[in-house]
Amino acid sequence: MKLDKYEQSIKNISNEVLHYLVGHGVEIQTAQDLVQDAFVKILESDLILTESELRPLMYTIVKHKYIDQYRREAKFQEIMERFLIPQSQESEINTYEDEIFSYLASSLQQLPDAQRTLLIKKYVNKKTISELSFEYGVSPGVIKMRLMRIKRKVRKGWRRKI
Repeated sequence: MKLDKYEQSIKNISNEVLHYLVGHGVEIQTAQDLVQDAFVKILESDLILTESELRPLMYTIVKHKYIDQYRREAKFQEIMERFLIPQSQESEINTYEDEIFSYLASSLQQLPDAQRTLLIKKYVNKKTISELSFEYGVSPGVIKMRLMRIKRKVRKGWRRKI
């Protein structure tokens, strides 16, 4: 498949953005996902932009996607640390937020051990997708899909209780 000049320009800028992200400490897998999302978004937008317009757009899209992902991961990390790490004492539920968190904890505790273990390894032990895929002997895509399904299952479980 031969890329036309515009698509080739987007591809070159995508590689540049990828190297920029990796150079600034973003994991290679995460950087590739972000760049791919931005690449697809630009191609689907049916906009024909000059290279000088394309570059800032690509950086902006990737920056916003990274910030969104970071916020989601940070919130999920907080939930995992709060409810998957054994705690020595239970706190009283005195606010609406605590009640929601208790529903989340209940949903997390109802997960099968294998799923809960995968969440702990990813979000508490902070293992990368690559490490997990090696450990489980499956591709990184399989690990990502499992994590997505587990998160969806937890979300569905706690929303039913509210």
